[in-house]
Amino acid sequence: MQTGNKPPTDTNTTNILENLSVKPNVSLWQEFINSIYARALLTIVLFFALFATTFWVAARTQEQRNFEQSANPNVVPEAEIQVPTTEPQPTQAPTATVGEGCAIGGCGGELCGEEADELVSTCVFRPSDVCYQTAVCKRQVDGTCGWTQTDELTSCLAQY
Repeated sequence: MQTGNKPPTDTNTTNILENLSVKPNVSLWQEFINSIYARALLTIVLFFALFATTFWVAARTQEQRNFEQSANPNVVPEAEIQVPTTEPQPTQAPTATVGEGCAIGGCGGELCGEEADELVSTCVFRPSDVCYQTAVCKRQVDGTCGWTQTDELTSCLAQY
């Protein structure tokens, strides 16, 4: 029985009509681009490109280092350069004579100064440092601590 102006419809016809009237004319490609899946795929592709580029740069850098090392085997790679964090001890203990109130310092035992002073050098070992191992560090005529200029010390220093 019909009531009003409504034509009789079944459920399938209603669903088809609703789907046709709701959806605009959008292609399948446009629908995919607007979906969350497209955004996720784009994110994955961009991450892959980032990692691939990073790996390529690292490989090229390593190849360059290997080439430089083979071209000049005397070059020390940067990772193998070690900077001492503490003042290295001299290979031989100095047997220099030290006067009262004076002290010997420096990496090679090449400094003579007041006991209260901090005697620190740049730790550049010079061949002339061996001359101070048997020298005399004492208070000089002017009242300051210093190396006594003996013939032995003067002739040793003259060699360098």
